[in-house]
Amino acid sequence: MLDRTIEPARKQQHQYILDRQDGSWLTLHEFMGDGDYGDVIAERRVGVRIEIAEGQDRYVCPACEKPMILASHRIQNRSKERFYFKHLYDDGTCSGIAGLGAKVINAMRFGQAKESVEHHRFKAMIIESIELDPSFTDTLSERRWVDVEGASWRQPDVQSCFNGQRVAFEAQLSTTLGF
Repeated sequence: MLDRTIEPARKQQHQYILDRQDGSWLTLHEFMGDGDYGDVIAERRVGVRIEIAEGQDRYVCPACEKPMILASHRIQNRSKERFYFKHLYDDGTCSGIAGLGAKVINAMRFGQAKESVEHHRFKAMIIESIELDPSFTDTLSERRWVDVEGASWRQPDVQSCFNGQRVAFEAQLSTTLGF
């Protein structure tokens, strides 16, 4: 009987894939989930290729941001550990994050997160906090703030009036590298 257990390959050049939809870095196990073999093949392996064919490069390499796919070693090798990430078109120029230090990798993760789930969570915490203080009124999220002449604008994460004075809040997730 064929072993249909889903396992990452023992040696992987690319340990992570970047999900452009939410800015998260996923390990192979997180990407594949806990589904059975058929689900992984249909939803992940084939699904990603269909998205790419439709012009949606959702899953990309964290280093070069080129499309990545879920690949596997041939089943004939009888190894459970057969799945891995690879570039859709591998020209050999990207080695992923191999050889990069933990600080650089961490900085890349924050830099690519943009409006991640964590960013939205922090914005929600800001709104919840200032709504508890009666000194704040007219609180808005992600709304344009136009200057008095109407010539320029900004779009802060959160804006409010504090005792009649307009104030803006920006949620920033970042890492600082020691130089």
